[in-house]
Amino acid sequence: MKITFWRSNKPLDRRIAELVGLGAKAHGLEFETRWRHEYDGPMDDTDVGMAIAVRSSTKTIMNDHVVLGKKFIYVDKGYLRTGSNDPMVRTKFWRFAVNSTQPLAYFQKIPHPPNRFEAWGVDLKPVRLEVMERPTALFAGSSQKYCDFHRVGDATGYAKCVFSRLRKYGYKRLIYRPKPSWRDAVPIDGTEFSILKNNIAQEMLRSDVLVTHGSNAALDAVFNGVPAIVLGPSIAAPVASIDYRSRSDLYFPTEKDRLQWASDVAYCQWSLSELASGEAWETFLVQLEMV
Repeated sequence: MKITFWRSNKPLDRRIAELVGLGAKAHGLEFETRWRHEYDGPMDDTDVGMAIAVRSSTKTIMNDHVVLGKKFIYVDKGYLRTGSNDPMVRTKFWRFAVNSTQPLAYFQKIPHPPNRFEAWGVDLKPVRLEVMERPTALFAGSSQKYCDFHRVGDATGYAKCVFSRLRKYGYKRLIYRPKPSWRDAVPIDGTEFSILKNNIAQEMLRSDVLVTHGSNAALDAVFNGVPAIVLGPSIAAPVASIDYRSRSDLYFPTEKDRLQWASDVAYCQWSLSELASGEAWETFLVQLEMV
């Protein structure tokens, strides 16, 4: 099997490609890197293409490989945002999905043991069933780059549409928390603008439901027992509502289902050392066969 990793010359891309390549070669796989800016289509002898993050070129590379019947592995920061000691990569964990930005098509086909999730040290808090006096929805927004990638239009305009729908479903208090790193975010009339010095867990304490298109905040909500509505591709989709609902109609997973979901998610992200050792590729190779 030959893997081609399409990367930029950024230190982050170089380092992730280096670690992934070490792991691939440990399994006897052929691995090469090529420049993104030279991309004009999949290489004829490539079996699996790879690229990093929400970039327009990543989507092009992914779609081209899938159309030709080749496999593609999407790479991005992990679901658990733990810091790294690596000077070139700030995030310890990195997530991977075959032929999509999320592994929804296959990641729960084989139930995984809870060992990796338990190693995270994350507690699953009890699901909150009580409703606040004024039903409150917290919308975790995305950057314009994300919205362009997923073709949902203007980020602020999309947020306004979400709030309009939430009002129709009986949510009286609306909190807008844009992606903290998105500098162009502006307040929206009729909503509370989240104070970014508060972390997402603090904001969820005063919310009945978290709503997002695909923010990692949905995973935080499920961990914290807060019902979630996901409107786009999100790893939380199996344990969340996937369309607008009133607070009384939201989906609540059982504790058994929530633990199994969390255990399965843990087999979709890997530490930098696990990438380099080849341990991650033991799972990648199985997942590639599922798609």
